[in-house]
Amino acid sequence: MALIRFIVQLTASSTVLMDMDWEKYQQLWIFLGSLTMAAHYTMVLLNLVIALQRLLYTAYPSTASSLMNKSVAKTIIFIIGMLFIGIVIIYNTEIVGILWIDSMMSWKIVPGRSRILVRVLKKVSNYAIVVANSLIYVVLFLILIKRKILSLKRNREIRMTIQVVCMVVCEMLFCLYWELCNLNGLGVWDFVLTETSCLLFYDVLILPYLILNGQIRGELKSLVKSTSNGYHRRTSNFLL
Repeated sequence: MALIRFIVQLTASSTVLMDMDWEKYQQLWIFLGSLTMAAHYTMVLLNLVIALQRLLYTAYPSTASSLMNKSVAKTIIFIIGMLFIGIVIIYNTEIVGILWIDSMMSWKIVPGRSRILVRVLKKVSNYAIVVANSLIYVVLFLILIKRKILSLKRNREIRMTIQVVCMVVCEMLFCLYWELCNLNGLGVWDFVLTETSCLLFYDVLILPYLILNGQIRGELKSLVKSTSNGYHRRTSNFLL
């Protein structure tokens, strides 16, 4: 979802260089906006699903192992995929929608469509992160501490705890910023801060794991190394 959001933002930004007629391609700007919102809401939903899964495995490990089979996982992925498509469709109707404004390099609600519904959906997603997600992880840590599973005496436990805490705290800070600060201003810095905060939100979900998780870092290094070796082999064969 973060990759989809990044690609959509990059595509929308690149249209400025193409000097495309903004009035002529209204439907394209609205479609890109629908993908942006669908990626955001789906990302929030995925975070909640992952948090609930972790809580279930922590509270009821044997029950969770028997329930969470491949069929259940595929069903969950299918439902989330359908919700993504549903959000895209809804944001392309006359009820609600946002569109890309190339002169401002930002997104705005489509004139004549429901501003209230857009704001309600944003508030629901923000509170889902701040309240539900945070509460789930607090309960999870309390269960671990009560069962003396989490002692914070081993480096691996400390790293994993820091990863989760960093992710949750950063999510809360972003959502509180979106809720408490005025993001509807029309100044240059208003647009810059709004777009930057939205893009950074996806980064903070990944960066703690990339920085603190040695296994993921090792896998990424192996991937980069194998890709680099493959490129050098192809280059050598071409030169020969």
